[in-house]
Amino acid sequence: MIRAKLITGEVVELKKECGCLDEIHSGPHWLHMNDFRRRQNEVAIKSALDRAEKSGDIISIMQARALIHKVSAEEIARLEEKERMMRQAGVEEIIRG
Repeated sequence: MIRAKLITGEVVELKKECGCLDEIHSGPHWLHMNDFRRRQNEVAIKSALDRAEKSGDIISIMQARALIHKVSAEEIARLEEKERMMRQAGVEEIIRG
């Protein structure tokens, strides 16, 4: 169950508004997609850093730096979208668990 504290101070359950299977996610689709994008970015950075660490060559290090720069831009866009969706829904804070 995913709950949210609204800007009014009220705490509510965030309902699923899409047709995804319950096994895929609970709560609103935009929050599921936000979580998915965050996880993908974490995996990409970890993979790039692991490759750079294992090889140690300058090309791998430069590729890792470029990927981290790209993912940083994606993270900014993800967080801006999340903030926009939260404002639109009147959500002040997401409460998980």
